[in-house]
Amino acid sequence: MPAPNIVIQPATGGKKSASIDEKLKSRQFVPIPLISGNAIKKEFKNIDLIKDIEDYIVVSKEMLSEGGNYFCFKLTEDSMSPILENGDIIGVNYSKRTPNTLRGKMIAAMIDEGVIVRYLNWDSSNNYILEPYNFFKYRKVYISKDKEVSIIGTVEWCWKKVEKVI
Repeated sequence: MPAPNIVIQPATGGKKSASIDEKLKSRQFVPIPLISGNAIKKEFKNIDLIKDIEDYIVVSKEMLSEGGNYFCFKLTEDSMSPILENGDIIGVNYSKRTPNTLRGKMIAAMIDEGVIVRYLNWDSSNNYILEPYNFFKYRKVYISKDKEVSIIGTVEWCWKKVEKVI
């Protein structure tokens, strides 16, 4: 996906600080495409082909693994609550999809209902298990070892909206 031309307007009365300009010029910040769950469902095996980009999220390179390919999406369920909540923006590295290297990792996966986020594990018979953190409300998803688990990528970061609590 081609990187857009992004202008950041800092909250400094319209004046950019030298440090922001320097960081942008040195590519310390990277635009990551924000993709809808419906677009991911249609093209989850070919994320690079998705043209339905809702917006871009600008993140520091420090949040990204070297050599990774990223997109993000808005989470629409709370199976990983309280770690991840409905409405959080999830950063996914879609270059990491090989199941045997992801045991115990938080992944985004495609199931019939759409995109879900779970921990990847497997049982003694090597059947895949997609485990929620919020196990009071959600059940584990079992996938037979004879079937391919549709891993979209690893969840590597999130943006959360923090509610003011008084």
